Amino acid sequence: MHQRFDALYREQYDSVLGYFLGRTQNRQDAEDLTSQVFENAWRSFRRYEDRGNKLTHWLARISRNVLIDHWRQRRPPCEDVDAVPLVDERLDVQGHVHLRLLRRHLARAFLRLTPLQRDVVVCRWLHELSINETAELMGITSLAVRAAQQRAFANLRRAVAV
Repeated sequence: MHQRFDALYREQYDSVLGYFLGRTQNRQDAEDLTSQVFENAWRSFRRYEDRGNKLTHWLARISRNVLIDHWRQRRPPCEDVDAVPLVDERLDVQGHVHLRLLRRHLARAFLRLTPLQRDVVVCRWLHELSINETAELMGITSLAVRAAQQRAFANLRRAVAV
């Protein structure tokens, strides 16, 4: 078992590191994430069952999950929407009140989105990932990303229009 895992590590280390380098643009993060992948793989290696899938596909799934966890941890903490100052000299007091209410309404509507829709919105607009990057990160097709994004924005538009 050790020899098989050692071979997997030697053969796939550079690929896994490259995967993370391309997504984090930070060598330290990429190395840390690569270490996490192989640590997770080692812990579950005994339970791995070959069902016709290659070990590399199994390792890719672990890598994707580690990257998702990484992005989730990097999300900025949810702030109280009223605590974020609004400064726009073009608005009068009534405009500021309206904007504050709109933000509150939008924040509540965001929390009513499905988890998939929220994750797509966060990946696309907070982390500024492309549709293809989001699809790869989430393990879904780019078409599914587009559909989830469209449904999310339609739901948010409806909530704001009320």
